[in-house]
Amino acid sequence: AWLDAALTLGANWLKKNFTTIARAADASVDMDPKPVWLENRAYRSLRSGIAIAAKNQENLRKGDVVTFLHFARTGSTIPRGLLGPRNHEKQDKWIGGIGQLDELRRTVGDKRIDALVISIGVNDVNFSGSLEELVKNDFGKGKDTANRKKVIKRINDTIDGLDKHYRKLNKAIKEKKLNVRQVYITEYPTGIFDKIKNGRVVSAGGCEIFESWFDMDITPQDAADLKHAAEKLNKKIRKMAGDLGWVYVGGIAERFAGHGYCMGDKRYFVKAEESLITQGDTEGTMHPNKEGHDIIAEQVSVELR
Repeated sequence: AWLDAALTLGANWLKKNFTTIARAADASVDMDPKPVWLENRAYRSLRSGIAIAAKNQENLRKGDVVTFLHFARTGSTIPRGLLGPRNHEKQDKWIGGIGQLDELRRTVGDKRIDALVISIGVNDVNFSGSLEELVKNDFGKGKDTANRKKVIKRINDTIDGLDKHYRKLNKAIKEKKLNVRQVYITEYPTGIFDKIKNGRVVSAGGCEIFESWFDMDITPQDAADLKHAAEKLNKKIRKMAGDLGWVYVGGIAERFAGHGYCMGDKRYFVKAEESLITQGDTEGTMHPNKEGHDIIAEQVSVELR
């Protein structure tokens, strides 16, 4: 038993200290106690910005009480997650192989929904997969320019074609007869690798798993290209919100500026090592941290009020 415990401790130490390999191997760390999720098969958490924003609307002294229901599922796209089950059939067997809108309809029925708050688009563009593909087979520190151009072009082309997906989502909300007073859609942070240099916000290279001998080097040009694509995605979301009568929750990218992944204690993103320590795997990497979620909550709260 003691040998097993020692081996486990050693394996966990390796994963936490060699996060690039842990990420590449899809490794997890044994945790005691286990991380607590509202729904662990969907990675739902009441620490998300939208959940905090809902809580902020309450004023019990005045009798203002909010009922908040969480239907988000990690890794969702509009067709695979919102309108139907996610890519891998087994992922959503627990809910009967249905999408988030059907789960919502089954739960709420025709009861009034004052605010339907959605955060969607970045997975449709496959930003996380593209980030890894951007540096695929790149042992030369940014030398594979042909592959980089191909990946960035695909991201931009996908953003150009998102209109039909947002329209399908809007149509589905109406066809399922969800009694929604107002739909809100959130902006995304854009400067993932932003840094403050000489008092200015600039796109900088990567760090930690994104500055590694193990095939994960993000250059300043990569960071600038990704930021430009994220800004284009936000522009698309803002336009579709206007076309569909949704409320666009802005100000998030502006407030995240200068608080990128590599900004130490001033960052608004979860690093890979932090994800391993707090939830036992690297799936939280690049997501907003507590400070980031607080910013999102404040911006959503403004619009809800």
